[in-house]
Amino acid sequence: MRKLLLAGAALLQFAVIAPAVAAPCTMQTLASYILLGATGCTVDGVDFGDFSEVMLLSGATQIDSTAVTLTPLSDATGTGFSISSAAPIVAGAGELFELYFGFNATSAPGRAFTSNTITLDASAIATGDGAITIVEDKCLNGMFTSPSSGCSPPTSAVTQIVFAIDIDRDLTETAMFAPANFFDVFIDLVVDGVERERPVTPWS
Repeated sequence: MRKLLLAGAALLQFAVIAPAVAAPCTMQTLASYILLGATGCTVDGVDFGDFSEVMLLSGATQIDSTAVTLTPLSDATGTGFSISSAAPIVAGAGELFELYFGFNATSAPGRAFTSNTITLDASAIATGDGAITIVEDKCLNGMFTSPSSGCSPPTSAVTQIVFAIDIDRDLTETAMFAPANFFDVFIDLVVDGVERERPVTPWS
């Protein structure tokens, strides 16, 4: 009888499935990150998952997720990603390019997020009336019901914007907040080469 019980216990042990463990994040395309699904990957104890690309409704040309690379970053200033493109994104007059994607981040046990910094590279150049803009929306310890709607709870929403235009630029924005263990994040990157129409008067 004892042998049967031990055999049963052994069978039960084999039947236990270990939870999926996120592998370390590596430098790869946004398209590859999307394929990681909910498990995602980890950078210095922070789990990043559920990468997704949002389809655009603005009429902009969508920046290909296979042409955008995410590089993990972790140093004394924080943990996150650098976003770069395989080739420069250049928008001429009347052209609009956009990349809109989301993901979530979960801190390691015993640790929490207390700030977030977004930076637009100083090499970003906008001339004439063109503009480069990055908007990052975060829902702290909550979830967005969709990219275009507010987060729940609404008091936990944080938005940061960096931009470069011909006569001005704000390349770095830092937000401080109460400790949070989870972010739901959407990032909207827009490169706009807009050219404004100028009315012609008879005496011009």
